[in-house]
Amino acid sequence: MKHRFKRIGNKDMPSYSKNTLICKLNITTLGPILVNKTELELKWVEAKYPEIRGGFYAPTNCRARHKVAVLVPYRNRKRNLIIFLNHMHTFLKKQLLEYRIFVIEQTGTKKFNKGSLYNVGFLESQRYGDWHCLVFHDVDLLPLDERILYSCPRKPTHMSSAVESNGYRLQYNQLFGGVTALTPAQFEAVNGYSNLYWDWGAEDDDMFIRLQASRFPVLRYGQSIARYAALPHGNSSRNGMRY
Repeated sequence: MKHRFKRIGNKDMPSYSKNTLICKLNITTLGPILVNKTELELKWVEAKYPEIRGGFYAPTNCRARHKVAVLVPYRNRKRNLIIFLNHMHTFLKKQLLEYRIFVIEQTGTKKFNKGSLYNVGFLESQRYGDWHCLVFHDVDLLPLDERILYSCPRKPTHMSSAVESNGYRLQYNQLFGGVTALTPAQFEAVNGYSNLYWDWGAEDDDMFIRLQASRFPVLRYGQSIARYAALPHGNSSRNGMRY
């Protein structure tokens, strides 16, 4: 994947003094949390987080150890998106991350193509900073435990192994969808996601195969921690090539 776009995110970077220390996260303060699935207004969420501009946040009292781009493919799920933003900003801020949430929207009437949206999101994210890792995130999944760290693992990581709608059980061993994390170098090494899968599913199975073919071991959070709530939404067409 080639980066041909002008960098435009530097203006959002906070100004730190030379004496500003690196952030230290106290893991003992993290634990299970609740999810508010109540329908919200976007203006209310914006007023709640006045320090966030364009989906970007960085701690002001210390320098973030990890810089994370969160990529969210999206179409016609506004209710889910607003609840997602309200939950995730609180969640990510507590982990003392420098992050930006990218919402990549598909318009028009063609079938949904999540792989293409992730590829577009990756290229766009590179205009806004040098990210240590990328988190690929479904808009209808919300973490239920702060110990699911959205920092930067050294190996590709499947973060959502226990999802509410699946009875908090892993569906199959090759699953690499829902919420996953890769470094930019890993994403480029496998040439990103396939653009060939339409409707819901299969692009994540293809990514697992790409990672295996490139000999990247896949890590997975334990199901006692990697628990995610699922937001309700209308049914999407299922890709016949999905497991």
